[in-house]
Amino acid sequence: MTWRLADIAEALGVSRRALERERSAGRLPKPDLTIGRMPLWRPETIRGWIERGGRP
Repeated sequence: MTWRLADIAEALGVSRRALERERSAGRLPKPDLTIGRMPLWRPETIRGWIERGGRP
């Protein structure tokens, strides 16, 4: 299972645009997989990021 930016935004209760800004600033973890131009993250990657103090 992988999450798109929209999935992560929904799970965290923030806008997709907020996550796009975090990603542009280099504060979101690198995607686990990219298909075409669509970045995808495993849920455990995002959970680990949050546990280490990451926030949108």
